[in-house]
Amino acid sequence: MRRLVGYWVGVGYFQSWLEGYEYMRQQGREKEIIWSVQREASIKTDDLVALYVTAPIKGVIGFGKVTKTYLRGKGPPIWSDEPPIKSKFTIEMQILWLSPSIFGSYIKLEDIPWIKGHIRGGLNHIASKKDRKNFKSVFDTTLKYHEMLRRTLIY
Repeated sequence: MRRLVGYWVGVGYFQSWLEGYEYMRQQGREKEIIWSVQREASIKTDDLVALYVTAPIKGVIGFGKVTKTYLRGKGPPIWSDEPPIKSKFTIEMQILWLSPSIFGSYIKLEDIPWIKGHIRGGLNHIASKKDRKNFKSVFDTTLKYHEMLRRTLIY
């Protein structure tokens, strides 16, 4: 039996998403991002994650598809802290959509009533059937919209 794809909201500062992207870029993996949190989650390969930024703006700046997970500090130390921090849980993701500009195109999800309960620090699972359906709709619409823009060379 095929497992249902999980939907998640990863909540963090812009700087942490940027460092995860830059780390992967330095590894020659331009279309990937890595992100770490301090608590483990039941996220699996192929699950979808909304990359939510809390500052300097509040909104989704991208979507990723999980390609690998690391438990209990086994992932690479990606933060700029000295000494590097080993996080409890790290995920690698293929970037499906990343906003071309943090102050330009992003999705302001906190204005959508059903999403408010999922905007907490770290990695937040979207479990209810109704919220999963809503998330999938936002995800699919965003990817279709940005594919249409890409094809028409608007950005």
